Amino acid sequence: DGKLWLPVEVTLWNDGFMKAWQTGAREWRDANARKQAALYPVREAWKLFEPVAMIGNESSVELPRSETLSARFKASMDALIEREMASPLAAAKAASTRGQGDPAPLNKVGLVYARYGLLDKAEENFRASIKIRGTVQAYANLGNTLYLNGDYRGALAAFGSANKLSPKNASALIGMALTAAELGDRDGVTRYLGQLAAIDPSIAERYAYIGSAGGSRAAEASAPSLEWEE
Repeated sequence: DGKLWLPVEVTLWNDGFMKAWQTGAREWRDANARKQAALYPVREAWKLFEPVAMIGNESSVELPRSETLSARFKASMDALIEREMASPLAAAKAASTRGQGDPAPLNKVGLVYARYGLLDKAEENFRASIKIRGTVQAYANLGNTLYLNGDYRGALAAFGSANKLSPKNASALIGMALTAAELGDRDGVTRYLGQLAAIDPSIAERYAYIGSAGGSRAAEASAPSLEWEE
């Protein structure tokens, strides 16, 4: 029903979320193979079996401090991101080491960091790629990173560099239109969307919201995402 469920072994919380998730996933797979697995959403079950309290046995639940929850959540997310990044990052870094003088591998390293939200590391590698040789891909990706960090003027300059190298690059024009909207440059938005429509009308249609009043990133949470360049 449009929801994602994670199997978690609740007796292993003290061992960390990753351990509880891994064990729960294994238990679900094993039970499913024996055709003994089933999902019972608690709120659905309450429609048939109303929750009741034990008379004379009242108790209160002490919620953990928000600072503690935040710290533990961050630690779990950092561990998950590090694990998910390990393989693609190792491959990208190995290619970078082999390809001395080739800007493409560093751009790929930057992409790995960007896709996991580590924008400072991503920017560092995109700039390193550009230092070897400025490419459309690295400039466009640098523009995306600066845009996400709120440096709209820096982003516009990076997208502009990509556009100079390849005037028909859709990613650069999308970035320029989005950035112009954030800077309040309505004429720029119209101009960049017009250039995009001349290149690819279908892509321009997806980003047409930028041309409407208040069509900035903040005002259009459901808008298509930025386009990254491999």
